[in-house]
Amino acid sequence: MEDIALHKLAQVVSGHIFGAAKEFVFNEEHFPIQHWKGGSVRGVDIWGYRFLTQNPAKKSKWGKLAQQGHKIVWVIRNRDNVWMCKCVDGEVSTA
Repeated sequence: MEDIALHKLAQVVSGHIFGAAKEFVFNEEHFPIQHWKGGSVRGVDIWGYRFLTQNPAKKSKWGKLAQQGHKIVWVIRNRDNVWMCKCVDGEVSTA
């Protein structure tokens, strides 16, 4: 998947993963939203990528931002666990 398409998908997922939905629907495909860490981390696997919300219990910079209410989603390529990008409050970056 090209970076631009992946970044766009990250923005779309970020807009939907934080609610109470049990699945994410994109282009008429249904992807179940999973829960980890007692429900504080949500994630969805789409086309070889995992989109994960930031764990607010972490003491990292990102955990503290999540505690403050920022919406953070990490994108990881499943085949090799490589971090691809992050989406913070709708803004995607690779840095």
